[in-house]
Amino acid sequence: AIIEVGGSQQFVSEGRFYECHSLKGVEPGSKIAFERVLGTHDGNAPNWGHPYVKGARVEATVLENFDAKKVIVFKYRPKKHYRKKNGHRQSMTRFLVTKVVKA
Repeated sequence: AIIEVGGSQQFVSEGRFYECHSLKGVEPGSKIAFERVLGTHDGNAPNWGHPYVKGARVEATVLENFDAKKVIVFKYRPKKHYRKKNGHRQSMTRFLVTKVVKA
């Protein structure tokens, strides 16, 4: 199934874990359901939604909330003695897909 989560789209399948931008208000061990399913596949033909597939959902369990690796932003202007270094760690959520309910 293809779901919309955390501002992006992800291809997910049962029994695998995935990472997305931090989901607010979820604790590790809690169950969540993604209702925004863009498409599913039953083995024969894909089922695309307009924009979402009605009645389809993806059920998952939250494994952990964590910070991703640090991203360093470095700006400089050559020969001008201007240097600026900044760092950022994105908050992420890791979840395990337990069930894909097709419409």
